[in-house]
Amino acid sequence: MSARLGIGVTTFNRCRKLEVCLSRVRELTSQPCHLVVADDGSDDDTLAMCAQQQIITITGPNMGIAWNKNRVLYFLHRILECEVVILIEDDCFPNHHGWEREWIEGARKWGHANFAGPWFQEKILGGDGSVANPFVSRSLSGQCAAFSDRALSICGYLDSRFKGYGYEHAEHSSRLVRAGFGGEMRMTESGEPEPHYYLLAADLSVSTDESYRNEKSLAANWTTWERMYGDPVFRYPWRTKEEFRQFRRELRPAIRASNLSLMRRLWLRTRGRYRRRAPKAARAINS
Repeated sequence: MSARLGIGVTTFNRCRKLEVCLSRVRELTSQPCHLVVADDGSDDDTLAMCAQQQIITITGPNMGIAWNKNRVLYFLHRILECEVVILIEDDCFPNHHGWEREWIEGARKWGHANFAGPWFQEKILGGDGSVANPFVSRSLSGQCAAFSDRALSICGYLDSRFKGYGYEHAEHSSRLVRAGFGGEMRMTESGEPEPHYYLLAADLSVSTDESYRNEKSLAANWTTWERMYGDPVFRYPWRTKEEFRQFRRELRPAIRASNLSLMRRLWLRTRGRYRRRAPKAARAINS
């Protein structure tokens, strides 16, 4: 049975790369899906290109990778109610028809899976990269990842305390592994449990000619991660009322453009799915 699939593409000022990514995703995805772009305040032709191609786009001021990924993760998961969400960055694209199938299978089997780029070969500790036997690694990157509805419902989204670039995806994946999705906890030589991630050897291309890597941002986000050790596994995309209001404002145009039924839109407006308590399973994990 086909999953209700959502594919989110995150972007910032890479209009031409985004255009290639969207073209390949549309051409090579074999089953119906919701395709949505999250734009982190681009000032190039990104919004015009997406409008011309009639692609739903969620945008707002530049807030950094964590906030931008949350824009599309939350929209696909909670608003469009996708069973599987694939998140792919604008400088990454698939190379074969039906590319999404292994990501759907990986999300269904493991709850969460990440991409093993060729540069990860020396960090692989086991596995063959297949869905049945994924690579196991202590490291990961965020070019492409898949999430099941259950995994996102229990662990939530990226932490909005991360600003700019660095560690936001790894921290989110580590929480997912702690909850039993997309990896396993193994003991280090010092006797401490450490997350090890499941990676797929997917046929994806990644452009490496430019990066938003920022050493100052990396250092600040590492300190942020250290401060949140021991926090609950579930996170909302926002932490304050102001962030909540901003997040809601940014999603409203996409909701209007998504052709939801009138009753569904009224329900979202009046009762909504913006504010929810963490699921019981997540509260049990945190207790």
